[in-house]
Amino acid sequence: FPMIAGIDFAGTVEQSSHPQWKAGDKVVCNGWGMGETHLGGYAEKARVKGDWLVRLPENISTRDAMAIGTAGYTAMLSVLALEKHGLTPNSGPIVVTGAAGGVGSIAGRIAKREGATVIGIAGAPEKCAWVVDELGFDACIDYKREDVAARLKELAPKGVDIFFDNVGGELLDTVLRRLALKARVVLCGDIST
Repeated sequence: FPMIAGIDFAGTVEQSSHPQWKAGDKVVCNGWGMGETHLGGYAEKARVKGDWLVRLPENISTRDAMAIGTAGYTAMLSVLALEKHGLTPNSGPIVVTGAAGGVGSIAGRIAKREGATVIGIAGAPEKCAWVVDELGFDACIDYKREDVAARLKELAPKGVDIFFDNVGGELLDTVLRRLALKARVVLCGDIST
């Protein structure tokens, strides 16, 4: 208090002295300590450094940008990191923790769109149903009702080739024990075990 929360925002520039921006430009801002050390995106108006802003493409509205939000940004950065290290649709099964959450659901859909086999891990039957039926993941493990290690052994008998973790804790520990040789791992959540 009195910090205003919100780590991202999208909006229209009202005024600017920065050479890159003029009134009417549509922009998005993510990170830079907003909501932590700088007043955040939940404010009605934001005053930020021009260098913090990114121009929105014409085909993306500010509403759509916030629907994707930081979760989408994090997911895409993670997928790009995997691609940089050899992710291909034939790379083997990808396991995504937090599959029903913002980052996990978007990362899994991106990988699925690229043709990968995607196994989600979520914490309720209805979440697993949504992950498979609506998002198109190949399978989902309900970690609250199933033995994750046993199900991973069944779904990925040669081991997990790509692991996208944004949950941490026991799930991180369990999946790390099921990695295949030369597996690729992206950690973007709470990595404490």
